Amino acid sequence: MLGLNIDMIIFGLFLVINLSIGLFSSRRVTSLRDYAVGRKDFSTATLTATIVVSWIAGMYVFEILEHTYRDGLYFIIVVSGASVCLWLVGLLAVRMREFLKNLSVAEAMGDLYGKSVQIITAISGILSVITLVAMEFKVISKVICLIFATESVWVPVIASVVVIIYSVSGGIRAITFTDVIQFFTFGTFIPILALVIWNQLKDPHQVIVLLNTNPNFSWSQVIGWHPKFIDTLFMLLWFTIPAMDPVIFQRISMAKDVAQVKKSFNYAALISLVVCLFLAWVAILLLASNANLEPDKLFNYIINNYTTGGLRGLIGVGVLALAMSTADSYLNASAVLLTNDIAKPLGLNFSKEKEVVVARSLCLLSGLFALLIALQFKGILALLQFANSLYMPVVTVPLLLAILGFRSTTLSVLISMGMGFITVVGWPLIFKGSDSIIPGIVANLVGLLGSHYILKQPGGWVGVREPEPLLEARENRRKAWKRFKKDFKEFSLVQYLQKTFPNQEYLLTIFGIYVIAATYASFYTVPEEIQTNHARLYHIIGQSVLFISTGLLTYPLWPPIFKNKWFITWAWPLSVFYVLFGVGTWLVLMSGFHTFQTMIFLLNIVMAFLLFDWPFVVTMVLSGVIIATNIFKLFASAPSTSHDFGTLQFKILYGLLLLSSFLLAIFKHKQAQKQLASRNEYLKLLQAERDEKLKIALEYRERFSNALSTDCVEGFMLLYQRGKELIEAAKQVQSAEQARAFMEDVLTLLAKQQQAGEYLAETIYRFKEHMRLDVQKVDLTDFLDATLENLDMIDLQPRPKVTVQLQTQQRTIQCDPKLIQKLLYNSLRSIQEKNQDNKPIRLIVEDASLVYDIPFIPNYAKKLPAIQFMFTTVDQLSAKKNSYEVIEPVNIFLPKHIEDLARAENEQIIDAHYGSASWEADIKGLTQIYVIPVEIRRIRPALMDEPQMVLDGKGQTT
Repeated sequence: MLGLNIDMIIFGLFLVINLSIGLFSSRRVTSLRDYAVGRKDFSTATLTATIVVSWIAGMYVFEILEHTYRDGLYFIIVVSGASVCLWLVGLLAVRMREFLKNLSVAEAMGDLYGKSVQIITAISGILSVITLVAMEFKVISKVICLIFATESVWVPVIASVVVIIYSVSGGIRAITFTDVIQFFTFGTFIPILALVIWNQLKDPHQVIVLLNTNPNFSWSQVIGWHPKFIDTLFMLLWFTIPAMDPVIFQRISMAKDVAQVKKSFNYAALISLVVCLFLAWVAILLLASNANLEPDKLFNYIINNYTTGGLRGLIGVGVLALAMSTADSYLNASAVLLTNDIAKPLGLNFSKEKEVVVARSLCLLSGLFALLIALQFKGILALLQFANSLYMPVVTVPLLLAILGFRSTTLSVLISMGMGFITVVGWPLIFKGSDSIIPGIVANLVGLLGSHYILKQPGGWVGVREPEPLLEARENRRKAWKRFKKDFKEFSLVQYLQKTFPNQEYLLTIFGIYVIAATYASFYTVPEEIQTNHARLYHIIGQSVLFISTGLLTYPLWPPIFKNKWFITWAWPLSVFYVLFGVGTWLVLMSGFHTFQTMIFLLNIVMAFLLFDWPFVVTMVLSGVIIATNIFKLFASAPSTSHDFGTLQFKILYGLLLLSSFLLAIFKHKQAQKQLASRNEYLKLLQAERDEKLKIALEYRERFSNALSTDCVEGFMLLYQRGKELIEAAKQVQSAEQARAFMEDVLTLLAKQQQAGEYLAETIYRFKEHMRLDVQKVDLTDFLDATLENLDMIDLQPRPKVTVQLQTQQRTIQCDPKLIQKLLYNSLRSIQEKNQDNKPIRLIVEDASLVYDIPFIPNYAKKLPAIQFMFTTVDQLSAKKNSYEVIEPVNIFLPKHIEDLARAENEQIIDAHYGSASWEADIKGLTQIYVIPVEIRRIRPALMDEPQMVLDGKGQTT
């Protein structure tokens, strides 16, 4: 009776918590959009949780247990397709930006193909989701009746009513937040269930024997061209195809952007795979324990044989959480389809306030109808197949093709939907007992493509309407592949090992302590008979580990000759490899996979991840195990058997090992944190120093230009006075000899004027162009990739999302790459400082032209091809200018504040490159445009490529 009371309390608390959260979340629902998809303010973690618990239904527990127990790998392969399906949805996310504004899948289909298709999609979706809700209510009824050993219909009805109440009142926010609670609930139930069954196994080796002897778990016997495996492939295809059912599409619409869709579905795919494999593992443990159970009553067997009061309630609540989370999501989807996609297209329009009331009323009716179906029907799997047959062969094909970029007409889509539905209905009549979902999908596909091309309908493979995320994803893949090839070609093992060597010497000492603790604790647990049987190997391990651990402990005292890079670069990773994975594998094999030795080996893997990158650790683990196993075969024919160990001894040694590894982890974290802080401080000081130097340089340049201008004016005034004197002297010329003398004076004056002009031009250039260009021919794509990869060098808070749209035909450009990169960084910083809403920043690179006025040729201007770099936070740009006149140099101002230095420096860079710059700011966003010539040497004098004369401290040139 006490156990029953505890189970009742657990169930009651679970239902009350879910109902309370659901009702509390209902306060912010003011419109149908709030009720359907919320306000797009869900975090990625929350969205992932609601995807997982909506996807993994309560029936999964029963079906995975039953079919894994009966079919083994056949069903494990099939159920893994469900996780692949979620991953494919995440992969398609970059093509679905245009659908994020839709409330439902039917509305999206209506936007594509009209009201008739929208209504058909809604009807198909409603029938499908109500059937699935009924199936989950059936699971709820089954679990509660089993847990409390009662056949009363009112207990499951109460649980179902709780689901209906918070689904009706709270909308998607209530469902999402209760899904998070349910996610953690079932997340604790599965490990507990597996642990309980594992602990009650008489001999854990039964599992290994089962996996080695049962043909259903042999890959060589499962995979082959026989009927059972072919049926498995068809089922795998059914599970893998992204059905885009109303709930999955609703989760896509709830996301902020396609990036969040991709992340949340990828995370959900991984978590769902782990959950399904965990449930399959439970079925394997049951099969190893008893191979004569009834597969369809495994959950009953678990409840009756592996649970007691309290634990029975926890396991029941875990399954109940899965069923409730799926049911509430599909109820909400059904209400949205009825309100938004049937009532509205039929002309039943409501006010904003009444829409929510109507949606809640229809949600209540859907829930009651589903509950009625659940009370009438007995089977679960039949309901699942029926629900999918109502939707996938009708809606999935035209929707997936639209996402992939194929658009047709309403006529073709209606034909395809009709063919899919007819096939689903007629196929079981022709082929008795055959599944009709895949044939229906094929018929829909043939009908759509066939009618489109035979009837010559407009459209076809026109691509997605909003291709920016897709183009960005392709560009990211191109960059990743290019980076991989570059890293592969330039990879140096010596340089990599040098980077992995700890910067602090005390880390080697701490690792030496861990080696001593782990190895000699292992020695202490090895029985004497094993030491005798493997005396030679035991001696080698002891001596070698003693030598290595001593060296690690005393590393700070090593003489400099042994600390040189060549020696320590190889000695450090080889020592770690030998001690952790060579010795670790030998001790595991010597002890016959003793629990303590296996635990130490796992700790060794954790330790390696703290010291090296994961690819290097994986390589060390695999190679270490293989090499050590083959060497062990030379010393022993078979591993010894394991023995249990004293609990107190085990706990003490286990605690010491965990403490040493925990200390190393703390020191490693502190070291990394200290390095990051010092680097950040260094970058800030370096930037401040450069800004101060630039400001001083600008002030010096202005003072010098003013002084030079004054001196030159006085010099030219003297030349002017001398010219006036020569004019007066010309009036007095009377003889040929006086004329010759006069002409010599004139030529002398002209020569001085020429020298003065050349001196003036060269001197002003030397100091005006203090930013000397190192002109190079660079690949534009590589340059932009390198620029974005180094964004971490600049301090931007918050971090902006920068996307590049490369719309130019130019592949190379002549410029100073370091200065242009600095210009781009300055522009990003200045925009982000004023980007209060943290809008995405687009860098648009496109073709332009620069027009230069040639002053000594009347009515002539030189037009050169150019590249335009445009940074903008504006979503929709107005008509863009692509031709710029460069008549005068950029007017560079002397900044009064340090915040203006970035703009001043950009103006200098543009001026030095003979380009054009402009800045725009309005309520729509910020835009900065920089234009430079493609071939700067076509406008830049050749003199500027000569070595620059440097002004020394005394004012002389060298």
